Amino acid sequence: MIFALIYLIFVLFSLGFTVWSILKVKEEDNGASLIMYIATGLIVFVHATAILGFLHLSTWYVYVILALAMLAIASRKGGLAKLEMPKLSKEWIIVLIIFIAHFGIYASGASGYPYLEDDDPWEHAAAVRFVSVFSTYLQPDHTPIHYLAPYSYFYDILMGTMFQIDSVSISEILKIFNALLVSLSIPFFYCWIKERLPQREALWATFIIAILPSFMSHFIWSQSLSFILIFPSLYFFERYRKAEDGGGSGGVNEKRNFMILAVLSIATTLITQGSTAAMFSGLMVAYIAAIAISDRLNPADNSTNNSATASPNNKKLISMIAIMVLAVVLALAEFWIPMIMIYSLDKVLEAFTLTGGNILVGQFSDTGGGIIYSPNDFITAPFSSKMDQATGFGIVAAILLLIGIIVCINELRKKNNYELSLAALFMFIYTLVGTMGYALPVHLVPHRFWVVLSIPVAILGAIGSVYLLNYIEKNQKGLLQLFSAIVVLGLLWSSAYPKAVVQTSQWPPGVSWLSQEQLKGYIGLKALPPNTKVFSFCNPEKFADGFDKFGYSWVKEVSDYKKTSITDSSDGNYVFLKKYGYEYATIDAGCLGPAEGFTNEQIIAKINSLTKDNRFSLVKELSNQGFVTMKIN
Repeated sequence: MIFALIYLIFVLFSLGFTVWSILKVKEEDNGASLIMYIATGLIVFVHATAILGFLHLSTWYVYVILALAMLAIASRKGGLAKLEMPKLSKEWIIVLIIFIAHFGIYASGASGYPYLEDDDPWEHAAAVRFVSVFSTYLQPDHTPIHYLAPYSYFYDILMGTMFQIDSVSISEILKIFNALLVSLSIPFFYCWIKERLPQREALWATFIIAILPSFMSHFIWSQSLSFILIFPSLYFFERYRKAEDGGGSGGVNEKRNFMILAVLSIATTLITQGSTAAMFSGLMVAYIAAIAISDRLNPADNSTNNSATASPNNKKLISMIAIMVLAVVLALAEFWIPMIMIYSLDKVLEAFTLTGGNILVGQFSDTGGGIIYSPNDFITAPFSSKMDQATGFGIVAAILLLIGIIVCINELRKKNNYELSLAALFMFIYTLVGTMGYALPVHLVPHRFWVVLSIPVAILGAIGSVYLLNYIEKNQKGLLQLFSAIVVLGLLWSSAYPKAVVQTSQWPPGVSWLSQEQLKGYIGLKALPPNTKVFSFCNPEKFADGFDKFGYSWVKEVSDYKKTSITDSSDGNYVFLKKYGYEYATIDAGCLGPAEGFTNEQIIAKINSLTKDNRFSLVKELSNQGFVTMKIN
């Protein structure tokens, strides 16, 4: 595990640092520069993967060679000479403490049970196995693995290259590094929000978003990568705007280079997961609309403009739209069009569960169950919630949100902080409407909107927090620290605690498991050496991968044989299993499932047949009443 972590840090840092060196862009905040090197490296990794994966070169050492080559370029340009140990501010120390605590809770929660949760992670385990073997995202025409091409494959390539280094446990790679990715959203968020809010409010916003139950989960899926890329995208977008308004120090080149980084980063959000791409696109429309309206109605208040006599500038709006258009073009050229050309439009739509291609009428599966949320769903933070997307803010966060909304509306009336107030309110309205989508005739993915809604909730909550504390400081001298502690403790009690309970609870392994004996049998297989080839007569190969054994999920002959393996002779069984090098075979309650269609009598007859064949040996210590393990001699 440690070598995979070293690999990840080295590759991401090297790629990101070199890009910053080549483009000669700067970040005065040492903490932010370090974090944005990692974020930029992740962006470069995604774009490089589109090419390397196509060439069957998505192997850990190829990414290391790429990183070393990039460092050599940085060295020739004098970039390495400028590299020094960052001096972290007290604000960054607080952010890193929040990050470490968040990661600790998520990693412990994910590791709290010996299996993968729900259904999606098992598919990701199969994808990671495929990547580790073939170093590509291109799979056979029958596309047996959901989360490889034509689906967004970047998350699984990232996990697959780490498993290539530490090839002991796919499940541990997924659990720990998924928790790490999710937790990186916190420093990524702080890098962006400090560009928009005063430092005190930015720190409050970071704390609030970290403890909101509705913000992220340790659930293993592609959103863990795609969503954290939103914040570098917003950061580079904001840095471009500042450079455009003359707030940077690099002139025209800085403006151009931050535009390049904004396009590259936004494009990654459009190709790493379908639902994130759709939700983020709407968020950017709301954000740009707020900026444009603010510039039109109250140009002198534009928070990134140094001129107090600024006037509406259509070029600013055009440049913001141009960034989005270029990002869309890059995403189409790099991912969407190639996938359509290789697999067909129908296959792409099927991969993203867009039956009929119409996402706007609820045909995109979001596990929301059609729930129309009530005010109580927003105010309270439940101790039991959905694995992929929890709901609720907590009572204290809801109160601070309400104060923040009132403050922003009042600021608009006074024409103070016009752009910031309008942007926060526009993003809140957009994401709230998206979350309430099941109450509307047209909707996107309502259940998944909770995580996007958390962004403006954190911003408005921070505005409300600072306003409340400023009021206390002004009217109740000497009580500021006491009230600050009360607010923090209130947020920890009403939001962080319920979130921690949900994220560290025992999540179930999914709907495919028919009995506890079946699950316990697979857990028992962990006693075998990692990557042992274990054939299940009826269960999909992804279960073997998820329990750190070797599965052939991509081989159609293997999946087809499971349909007849019970009725085949023991001779036929032995020949087939030896062909693929299987060392063990299992029979369990999965054979009784409606899809398999075998009877109890057939299963008992098969077990008796194998036990009488000296080419198979019953492994009693790996068997139970509903799970039989046979060693293939």
